[in-house]
Amino acid sequence: MIATPTMPKSIPIAVILDADVIIESFRVSAWQALIERATVYVPSVVAYREAQFFVSKRSGTIPIKLSQYAGKGQIRIVEATVGEQQIFLKRYGAVFLRYELHDGEKEALALLYSGRMEGVLFCSGDKAATQALTMVDMRQFGISLGELLERIGYPKPLQRHFTREVFEESLNRGSIFRITGDSLLP
Repeated sequence: MIATPTMPKSIPIAVILDADVIIESFRVSAWQALIERATVYVPSVVAYREAQFFVSKRSGTIPIKLSQYAGKGQIRIVEATVGEQQIFLKRYGAVFLRYELHDGEKEALALLYSGRMEGVLFCSGDKAATQALTMVDMRQFGISLGELLERIGYPKPLQRHFTREVFEESLNRGSIFRITGDSLLP
């Protein structure tokens, strides 16, 4: 009998994705690996309003139909309730007034804050969203797309703002803003 090396067991990972991460993962052909190797949640606003297409150098504009992936059980579209959003905005509304956060990012943060997404990490390449994660005291729930793809065993060259290095820089900047009360804008 020939011994074959065993694949290291991957640690299960669950993520809630921002629109820019979904678009980038389609652009670099990592989407299929991502939905096969991780539990993927998508805020409803991202699924139905924000992540609608990506541009391929070879094929032009290509639609993204996240509802089809949800219909096949490959991803889960999640929606923050009105109550979850109100509680979160009551506590952190000032943060959103100061940051240029998209509605999908707000929904993802409200879902994380609610406790309903226990064990789920937020993945975004948007500096304001990453800084806001720190401002609302949820730094430990963030992951860059670069690190996420590494953890699922599918590393890819990415645009710089999706790397772990830039993600950490944004988290650190958010920590400074949290202490000083300064704006998140560059």
